[in-house]
Amino acid sequence: IDKQLERMNRIIGGILDLERVKSGIPALEICRVDKSVSNTVDELQHLADDKAITLQVEIDEHLPDFLGDQEQFERALINLVENAIKFTPMNGSVMIQVRRVEGEIIFEIRDTGIGIPPDLHEKIFERFFRGRQKGADHISGSGLGLSLVKTIVENHNGRIWLESQEGMGATFYIALPALSLEQVLS
Repeated sequence: IDKQLERMNRIIGGILDLERVKSGIPALEICRVDKSVSNTVDELQHLADDKAITLQVEIDEHLPDFLGDQEQFERALINLVENAIKFTPMNGSVMIQVRRVEGEIIFEIRDTGIGIPPDLHEKIFERFFRGRQKGADHISGSGLGLSLVKTIVENHNGRIWLESQEGMGATFYIALPALSLEQVLS
């Protein structure tokens, strides 16, 4: 009963979070890439340590900032990295890479986990969808996290996509518009 109550609380909390994010435009501020990534790692390092998962970070130097809601964006990043840790077996690895490609900042979260079959790549961003991959039976979740991530990314004028094969890990990408010098000066 306690587990079911806990699950219901997570679902209700997730629905409320999703509706809050969907209902508004993020509070715009200049957001630092390195701060978002370091806050994410600080929050989740203990989960990686519990599973002996190596959590690696590679951030290109001199990345521009982005315009958005730092707290909301970090929530999206935390969700993706937490999922990567959850779906990666003991002694695996999770890599967070950030680089600039033309006018965008690309966040890449890559794991050595169970992977996602190609036929589920679009569905996993739907509300309440929970994939049934091999090896994931024991992993709990509400099916709201990736829907929330997608909404946050889109509220930041960004895009999200993934590359994965079942049994071969997954890589999630977020592309956000880089803040231009003109935007900083205005």
